[in-house]
Amino acid sequence: MNALASPDAALKDFCQTPYQMVCGEGSAVARERMEHIQQIADEIKKPALAAAYEYLYDGDEMPPDFDENILKNIMPKAKRQKATKLFLAELRVQLRRYLEANNVPTDMEVPAIKGSLIRAIQNSNEIDGQTRDAMITSVQETRVMTIADINSEVLENSGHSVIEVYKGCSKNMFLDNAFATEISHQKVVVICPGEIIGSIEFAKAENLSVQARLGVLIMTLGHEISHHFDYRTYPQAYQNLMANLGTSSNYMSEISADAWGLKTFMVATNAIANTTTRATLLRGGMNDLCGTADDGEHPDGRFRIEKLAPVYLCK
Repeated sequence: MNALASPDAALKDFCQTPYQMVCGEGSAVARERMEHIQQIADEIKKPALAAAYEYLYDGDEMPPDFDENILKNIMPKAKRQKATKLFLAELRVQLRRYLEANNVPTDMEVPAIKGSLIRAIQNSNEIDGQTRDAMITSVQETRVMTIADINSEVLENSGHSVIEVYKGCSKNMFLDNAFATEISHQKVVVICPGEIIGSIEFAKAENLSVQARLGVLIMTLGHEISHHFDYRTYPQAYQNLMANLGTSSNYMSEISADAWGLKTFMVATNAIANTTTRATLLRGGMNDLCGTADDGEHPDGRFRIEKLAPVYLCK
């Protein structure tokens, strides 16, 4: 099936006014959501910061303004690295507790999401069979990790440190973010803390069931996993998409990954009978694009929502 089955009014609204449907909740609502996520992040970070502070200052009471930015500037370097490792080790413990408290399955439903991406590839008849097989192999080989999973054993002999991987989550690891990389020549996707917290708290605010709670991550993971076989690897597979959108090749790495994220969503949610739930998951999966600017590699969020999403969701 090429589009969402029997869309209800919510999905029809998306097809008519996609940007308004995803981003139209108003700045006050968006700000309130971000403040709530930051509050959760602060609760998770506090014991981790305390562990680092205790090491640095021999048990003194931690002042309220001590944060990871101060931690980054500790000298000498060896002391800073030791304190940072203590911070990250305790942070992983706290993140695992947060996931357990929210009944999040340990596998983050990654196998099911990967299965949906594989089915989306199999259904993409515009791509030749050899390329489809290579893409499917890439999905199967890609390891998806949360920050809570990353430790020295995972990174052993990889040439990467835990600290380096955390840096991949941006200067503020509690921003919504996930990224694709390679560790010891293995394809990897890392889901950063902010992405997980943002997804879970959005789902809770929207009264989604526990079973649907990770649905917001479907597009994110479909997007990030496919970066291992996006336009940079198989430019010939995306020529029609580039021509139909009339866009520059500079954007095609991100646009091709967006396309797989949307296709994965389409397959993964097609069996959900409650189409209002599907519309909510769609909004949650795309709302981090609201207001994003064109940076020369990523098109602006309005383009990605208005021009690309309807190609796959509104046929």
